[in-house]
Formats: sequence, C-alpha cells, structure tokens
Amino acid sequence: MFLVRFSEVAVAEIVAYVNAYRRGYRELFSDTGIWSEKAIIEQYELAAQSLFDFLFLSIKQILSPTKVLGRSNSGKCTECHFYLGDRLIILSYTENTKKKERTVEQININRKSILF
Repeated sequence: MFLVRFSEVAVAEIVAYVNAYRRGYRELFSDTGIWSEKAIIEQYELAAQSLFDFLFLSIKQILSPTKVLGRSNSGKCTECHFYLGDRLIILSYTENTKKKERTVEQININRKSILF
C-alpha cells in the first residue's frame, strides 16, 4: 500500500470545485420565496461537504494500492482517469517507490452543470 499525499495545488482545485458547487446551489435557491428555502440550502451545504470528503476518500482508494488501474505516463507525472458518479476525475501524480508514496500534483474534475 502506498501513502497518498496531496499538493497544495490539488487541494486548492478540490476546494474550488466544491465551493463552485455550493455557490451554484446557494444562488439557485436564494430568494425564491419557497417556504423551505433555508432547509434546501442547508441540504446542499451538507451535500457539498460530503462531496469534498468523498473526493479525498476516492482518490486515496484509487492511488493507495500497489497497482493503479487506468494509468498512463505523461512526461514527469503519471495520469489516472476514473469516474466518481457522473464526474470524470483526471489525476496527475508523482510516485516515489522507495518511500512508497504518491503525491497528487493536479486534479481536473469535469464541471458538471448544476443549473437546470
């Protein structure tokens, strides 16, 4: 098993994605006049936190085994593509086999439209 680490850039990309998800729903359901508006927004806040946690957990599960499926070498980094629900996640990571650790350098998450 490999130890999975995240670069500052990778963490910032996840945070930006989750914040955009959160902000989109907050704007969509703010000032609608629906009596349960506050409950709907709170539900999406919880969903955003779950998405944040699930992204980190899923990436660790993909990269921690000795063999990573679906990887390809891309210059200095290795790329790995996988789906998390409907979202395509593309990871660029480096590997130190002596220390048995992988560092996620960059993450690209497809921007699924959240507006109807």
